[in-house]
Amino acid sequence: MKRLLLTFSILFSIAQIQAQVVFNRAYHDLSEAANPFLININSELYFTTQGRDASNFENCFLYKYDATGVLKFRSTVLGFNVADKAFVSFDNNLIVVGHNSLCDVITPSANFISKIDANGTVLFNSVYSVEFQGFPYNDRPRTALQYSDSSYFTFTDSLLIKHSKTGQIISKTNLGLSEISSALLLSNGAILLSAIHTGSNSLVTLTANGLISSTTAFPKLLNKMVYYDNAQKIMGLAADGKIYKISPSFGLIGNSSFSNNAVVNDFVCQADTIYSIFSTSSDSSNYRMCDTSFTDISHSSTTTHSFTQNAICLSNRQVNILATGIAARNSFNNSSHTFASLSKLNKFASNNFQNDLKVLSVNVDSTYTSCYPYIFQPGTNICTPYLRAKVLVKNVGSTTINHFKLNCFEVPSVACGIYYFQESISNLNLIPGDSITITTIGFARSWNGPQTTSSFVAEFCFYTTLPNGETDKTIED
Repeated sequence: MKRLLLTFSILFSIAQIQAQVVFNRAYHDLSEAANPFLININSELYFTTQGRDASNFENCFLYKYDATGVLKFRSTVLGFNVADKAFVSFDNNLIVVGHNSLCDVITPSANFISKIDANGTVLFNSVYSVEFQGFPYNDRPRTALQYSDSSYFTFTDSLLIKHSKTGQIISKTNLGLSEISSALLLSNGAILLSAIHTGSNSLVTLTANGLISSTTAFPKLLNKMVYYDNAQKIMGLAADGKIYKISPSFGLIGNSSFSNNAVVNDFVCQADTIYSIFSTSSDSSNYRMCDTSFTDISHSSTTTHSFTQNAICLSNRQVNILATGIAARNSFNNSSHTFASLSKLNKFASNNFQNDLKVLSVNVDSTYTSCYPYIFQPGTNICTPYLRAKVLVKNVGSTTINHFKLNCFEVPSVACGIYYFQESISNLNLIPGDSITITTIGFARSWNGPQTTSSFVAEFCFYTTLPNGETDKTIED
């Protein structure tokens, strides 16, 4: 079973019609979802995720993979923060901006800007409030960039915040805009913003001092703006899933209109080719190559499973795609276990893993409770029900399994996330086609509460992973 933060890597050349897959690796140690960016630095890939289970809720995990798909580190250096945006600094380090979002913590909140080197070491981390002249905006960063003098600019919905080379705040300026959605540094030193100005979607040019020099009406707010055609022209992606081309005077040239009402999730340009990930009403994970007139060169479904693709980037003549998948869906409260990946695929089609375990059935072994007097209501008890289970697991793959992990989560959720349990099963010799019954040690915790009957209702979802947390072949198992 997988946790899927799916990062494919696909060999390509601009003249090639069919791309070839290099790797697709998956890790499933905890429930986590991908943040919507994927960064290439010197042909190595960086991305972040947010923890979703109770023990890691809102913990931000930083991943780094080398060009061959080998995991170099999975770090928690960003702590209990949410990474909103990331980009490459002029000196080839990773810049991450975001906000603090600890569960159950009421505002005021804080934003941060961090610089991280190739070893995962934090070079600086500046935490700051977005309060402006006594007004508590408590507003997360919407976009960020590095200026030509190596200082940094971050933007909330309406504030421009200037940071020093080490991330410390220099100044805050209320631009009088709303819903700032993206920013791009222009060759003349001005900054181009997509934002709402006096109630209208606009492209706004800004000086380094925060003075608006021009505004041009534009049909949509752009969540991302990039250069193309050797950095001579600009295009952007809007929330409606269309790519828009921008004239030198910041007017509209044209926009994409792909078949099947395709919605683009992210894109990247190289020379005169656009590489994008998109979804349709029937498939959430598609890959497309087209020219800058939006004429298709090639498009294909990248997987056979329901992955939601988050981000795309290019590195060393490869296309890399980051996605979030769902495994072990639980019907009660529609809870699910989300996961992340980076490993081999077969021609956009299916996962190519040798190890494949399947949970065939789960049966109750026994129930027992631990009760204690409830001090605020004498005469009543608070009880914690526990459940043990017998789980039948079968090797449906092609290789012998010597050890694996059995995982479980329970709904409804406890505070701040889904309660998540994991135990390691070892010293096996489970050959292909054989099965084994595992009696769990202490599954699974229910909530504390006054017990007025001898039974309780809870729902549990069981699934397997390999010892290193990597996925096996079939998500649905």
